Amino acid sequence: MELLVEKRPYSISYREGNIFRKYYRFAAKSQAVREGKFTEIFKNMDIRTPQYLLTEYNADKKMYYNEYEFVNMLTIQADDIYRESIYIRIVDVLNKINSQVVMCNDNSEFWGNIYSEEIRKSIALVHEFTGDRIDSKVVSILDLPITKYIHGDFSLDNIGIEMNSQRLTLYDYQLSCKGPDFWDTAYFIASLPIQNAKYFFDKYKYKTDYLLYMIKLVSCLRLGRSLRSGRKVGERVENYNYWKLVNETYRL
Repeated sequence: MELLVEKRPYSISYREGNIFRKYYRFAAKSQAVREGKFTEIFKNMDIRTPQYLLTEYNADKKMYYNEYEFVNMLTIQADDIYRESIYIRIVDVLNKINSQVVMCNDNSEFWGNIYSEEIRKSIALVHEFTGDRIDSKVVSILDLPITKYIHGDFSLDNIGIEMNSQRLTLYDYQLSCKGPDFWDTAYFIASLPIQNAKYFFDKYKYKTDYLLYMIKLVSCLRLGRSLRSGRKVGERVENYNYWKLVNETYRL
């Protein structure tokens, strides 16, 4: 019997024994298959991720779903990043993502057709909401070479500590695609509460103006999403306002 695990805006997940089943509320089969593909790509980077098993259609629920191995995990809270062991594990996974090179500069896939278009719409929404004009240096990130496989939603919502191995486990690859360098690092920092984000950013070894521009862009994207959905607007306005005022003091 399926036991409800979690409901999200675009998916609903169940557990049945050692099987984790993720149903896609609106996605076509190709999107479910793509998530399974990226689960395997990240596994091949030596990143712990649940084993992808199959993609099927449930006629009763009228939804496609993916099956994965069920991984028993401990959740990570924002204040856990002050623990050196947790900080090191997160940075280790981000370094594996940032160090791989994809021999591709093709904007025609998910990044070019969907992701960057969503960012441009978010920029317009944030401008309408705040009156701010986003720095051209920040917007120019959208035209950077596509050099990495990115998770796309690297946040505390999608990582945990596997109870058996104690390895950091990354899951939910629904927004994964080929994208620009350091996107997942910027996304993770921008998704944290301000004090936790400031700690992580200040401690992070590879600080550059480029990373800062990207954090500003991600905070704009996340605020735009909130303005569309009506969820977490106050929290994301606060994050956006903080990062837009941080001056460039780092160099490549």
